[in-house]
Amino acid sequence: MYEHFLLLYIPIILSVALHMLIVKHDLLSCLKTPINEIAFGKNKTWRGLLVVSTLNALFYVSLSQWLGKTPLLTQAFIGATLGATYIIFELPNSFLKRRLNIAPGSHSETHRALHMVLDRCDSTLGVSLVYVCLMNLTFTQWFIFFFIGFLLHTSLSFLSYNIGLTKQL
Repeated sequence: MYEHFLLLYIPIILSVALHMLIVKHDLLSCLKTPINEIAFGKNKTWRGLLVVSTLNALFYVSLSQWLGKTPLLTQAFIGATLGATYIIFELPNSFLKRRLNIAPGSHSETHRALHMVLDRCDSTLGVSLVYVCLMNLTFTQWFIFFFIGFLLHTSLSFLSYNIGLTKQL
């Protein structure tokens, strides 16, 4: 199970962290086109989907090879799928926020705690669910992955906010 934790969390943490740096420094701005600005807001872009998917595939393959996993194309597919899942599972929450007239990158003032929890759960739910399905793992293992992922996501969100990488919790 330890190997699964490494394969699931290390690549996605590195991919998302590098994506945040790319956004902060406005790199690859040619990909900064919103997926659907009306539905999801201006912050959900093709850059995020492509960058996180690609980086996650590279990190997943690298770590898989280090752990002695083969074949390479399967690992690249799993990594890219998990990266895309991270971004795709953020979209329903963004859609809900746009319907509630909450600005992109913001939280509801009346339901701030709820939106902060939803912001940590959406991608964590998707990535852990897809990983468990791809690896044919149990519901109990999914719950453990989800819970630890939620704790990691929450901790890293606070860290990125406190070091100035992100502007909001």
